[in-house]
Amino acid sequence: MRPSIRILIALLAIALPGAAAFSAPALAVPARSATTATPSPHTTVTSAPTTPGQSAKNDKKLTFAIGPAVQVPKDHYFDGRPYISSQTQAGGVVRDAVALVNVSRTPVTVLVYPADASQNGSTTFQLTTKNQKLTAAGSWLTLKGRKLLRVTIPASHAGANNSNVPGRVLVPFNARVPSTATPGDHAAAIVAELDAPAKNRQGANITLVQRLGVAVYIHLAGELRSGLRVSHLSARWKEPGNAWGKSQFAVTFTVTNTGNVRLNASTLINTTRWFLGPVRSYPGELSNLFPGSSVTVSVTVPKAFGFGSWHTVASAFGTPVDPAVVLTTAPASQSVGLWPVPWILIAIVVGLILLTYEAQRRYRRWRRHRKEHPPVKGQRSSKQRVLATSKAGRA
Repeated sequence: MRPSIRILIALLAIALPGAAAFSAPALAVPARSATTATPSPHTTVTSAPTTPGQSAKNDKKLTFAIGPAVQVPKDHYFDGRPYISSQTQAGGVVRDAVALVNVSRTPVTVLVYPADASQNGSTTFQLTTKNQKLTAAGSWLTLKGRKLLRVTIPASHAGANNSNVPGRVLVPFNARVPSTATPGDHAAAIVAELDAPAKNRQGANITLVQRLGVAVYIHLAGELRSGLRVSHLSARWKEPGNAWGKSQFAVTFTVTNTGNVRLNASTLINTTRWFLGPVRSYPGELSNLFPGSSVTVSVTVPKAFGFGSWHTVASAFGTPVDPAVVLTTAPASQSVGLWPVPWILIAIVVGLILLTYEAQRRYRRWRRHRKEHPPVKGQRSSKQRVLATSKAGRA
């Protein structure tokens, strides 16, 4: 075997086990949106100035709240439900109520209105504003027969033991489901909005809009379907990598609820690689995914060793949010292949091979020259002559 080939094999034998020692960890869990399968009735939906690009100098604390209020226990202001959930059929009517409370010592006037709920690329609960046209389940809701109510919540007052007793107003609402509505889960919300004067950082007067919402889910009887789809899978290893053959590895894909019931979905990313074990990651649960909604999942490994053929598979597994809905959700997946090339590491290995080859070539040429021109006995070598000349010059 030629010396250069032996050197190449030796260098690869050193490089590959070393790369295995620095192989990528499990894919990191991406930051999740601040949402749960049971949206809190007291969660702020929006708190922002009406003028774009202007932030309030001092954000005013919320002094009001909204929550479900049917059969409220004694000494409570809400009935304890985290959201409103009702079952009916197309053409049916749902009746429920929310309560508004005020903890400040001055009355508070808020606007109350229904809103459509959606999810645009994430599981975040997104609601329409009071000026937007309602096109989904929000259009079914009315508040005392109206779409917009101006409600003044009384001020709080002192109670026993110097306690603060909030002011409270009950607001009933109806949901009249069209006869053409499709079976499954439909999402909406009841929103309370307070427009409060404030100042921005420059001292100008602005209006701070504070919105609180209660989620409303309406489940319509009929043929139910549960399904998921994984699409738009992208896996990319950022070339050329560093000197160790490691670089950023990013995976992005979309999970879509193709059924008509809300789902909690878990995801799995599995990447197989040459010479190294597979990389598996569980990016976390996608909670409360609406029918027809899509969520984009992105995961990044900051330092992953890349070499040879990779095969990435993204999978999603779903279960209905409502435990009363007994449906089997078939797993969904999509795969993609890639071929990372650690160019910097390859350049270093090739450079070492060339340097080793050049060193061997020079060594062989020196030995051949020495063999053809052996030094004469008693004759000084060139190095000895240089040293002798140097000593004579110093003398």
